[in-house]
Amino acid sequence: MVLIAFLNDLQAGSAYGEYALEALAKSESKALAAKTLTYVYSFVFPWTKPLREMFKPLMKGHDAGLRTGDTESLGWAALKNLLQLRLYAGTCLDELAVNFEQLSSQMKAMKLNLAYTFMQPVHQAVLNLTGIDNVNDPTSPVGKVLSQDEFDACFLDRFYKPLLCIHECLLLTYFGKHERHAQLLADMGPNYVVEALPSAPENMINTFVNGLSSFTAARETGQKRYAKLGTLCRDRIKKWKKQGNPNVIHYDMFLGAEYHALKGTKRSDVVKMYNSRAIRTSLDGDFIQDAALACKRLGEFQMTVSPCNMNEGYRQIRKAAEYWMTSWGAVGKVRDLEGKYPKAFDGF
Repeated sequence: MVLIAFLNDLQAGSAYGEYALEALAKSESKALAAKTLTYVYSFVFPWTKPLREMFKPLMKGHDAGLRTGDTESLGWAALKNLLQLRLYAGTCLDELAVNFEQLSSQMKAMKLNLAYTFMQPVHQAVLNLTGIDNVNDPTSPVGKVLSQDEFDACFLDRFYKPLLCIHECLLLTYFGKHERHAQLLADMGPNYVVEALPSAPENMINTFVNGLSSFTAARETGQKRYAKLGTLCRDRIKKWKKQGNPNVIHYDMFLGAEYHALKGTKRSDVVKMYNSRAIRTSLDGDFIQDAALACKRLGEFQMTVSPCNMNEGYRQIRKAAEYWMTSWGAVGKVRDLEGKYPKAFDGF
């Protein structure tokens, strides 16, 4: 974890993860099984292996924690991290909402307060995306799961605050509140989350949505400071990709399209970057939610760059809605999209 967080050596960190698993396999004692599996598959391997490869081992880490009685710090942490990574990997939101509800009930019954607290922002984000909660303001991190008092108290915790920030930023980007997001990032500083949670895989999606909203806000407002923030995020993603991180390849393609759209690159070239790179790479990696987001951004690009191609823009908006609805279950996001672009859904 130190190699990844502070030396930025993803492959060396992954190698030590492999050594840890080898040592665990040779050990007669299983007292460290939950700790090893949870740390390796939560904070090490997500940087060099596909997110879906984390799912089964984290479930084993949860089971090992329960068997050894280490439920608060390891058994439930593994399951919470599993659900979180499944969200980032594009697992169906309806399924995740049920899983989070079941896990919440179990944690409350067992008085596992710490694990439950750290799960709340992720659970609330899922409810907003599915349209179960915060229908009128889907970017709000306060709702059925996370009360206003709990939200206010988060600023007293150095780990909980950045976790809340990550998922508020995620909602701001997915629901198109890019200037608000970019200003929030400017106020906090582009390195806030990375420094607060240095080896957490949440940094990947957070850096991506930060970059996307910053580039978009720069296009919408003309403010160069937002473009600089976007470039910082894009450069960070590129470094991770260069070191062999398979989970950021589509992020790099996506931010490349946004960067060139901002710079005024030839229209046909930008469209190709969205279509054959951002959208295709997202689909190839099964990041269906990000393919939908790329379709939406391509549609908005077509409708705002002169000369406007409204028909093609509307087609991409409908395509985004189809991905989000049928493959991800983001009913709340689709409702928001229909409200913003009603003409795109005429007769749809």
